[in-house]
Amino acid sequence: MHLVLERAKELRYGENPHQQAALFRARGNPTGWWEGAVQHGGRELSYLNLLDAEAAWQLAYELVGPDGLSFGGGLAAVVIVKHTNPCGAAIAEDLATAYGRALEGDPVSAFGGIAALSGRVDETLAEQIVEGPLADLLIAPAFDDGALAVSRPSGKNMRVIAAPFPARVRLSLRQIDGGFLVQERDRFRSAPENWRVATRIAPTEQQWRDLELAWRVCGLTSSNAIVLAYGGQIVGIGCGQQNRVDAAG
Repeated sequence: MHLVLERAKELRYGENPHQQAALFRARGNPTGWWEGAVQHGGRELSYLNLLDAEAAWQLAYELVGPDGLSFGGGLAAVVIVKHTNPCGAAIAEDLATAYGRALEGDPVSAFGGIAALSGRVDETLAEQIVEGPLADLLIAPAFDDGALAVSRPSGKNMRVIAAPFPARVRLSLRQIDGGFLVQERDRFRSAPENWRVATRIAPTEQQWRDLELAWRVCGLTSSNAIVLAYGGQIVGIGCGQQNRVDAAG
């Protein structure tokens, strides 16, 4: 396993204004989704914007991508992320319903967060988003002209990005003193048909769907974590809990 990094872009600053920061890419890796992303106005993205946007877009892809939910074909997904962890997520027959249900998960934390939407955003949906808590960034595969016109006046801090879905990231890096820990990126490999029911009462079809949705969202939420889902909507998220016994308290 070999990894060579090259500087791709200077950032305004890091996690805090006194920290210098830059974006580096792994030399020889396939082009990532950021190269295909188009930002429609607004300020340049910050270090934290990049972190949160990556988390939101990867989770949206985890739900409706080619290897996504076993029942997710034709469904729309919306994920809202704050500080790299989801604070809302939902799937529905249409994007507007999915956005409304994702926002219900935690409308307070959604303010200043990143909203990732799996389909084209039209003017009506853009108006719905603008009327809610102001997001720092919206990501979707495409935006109608009317949607862009509605989004621009909503506040100089909200950026709009049209982007292709991400490819599967091969490696995950964590820095330690004097080096890096590198591992293969985690994958959701457990098909629901292989799950074993350990209770006397078997889940209903809808409960199976909610279990898979919760498991996938939990997989991209910092541990110790617990995720509660009901009817295709994430209704509770506890992340970064030091005490796994009381994480659901």
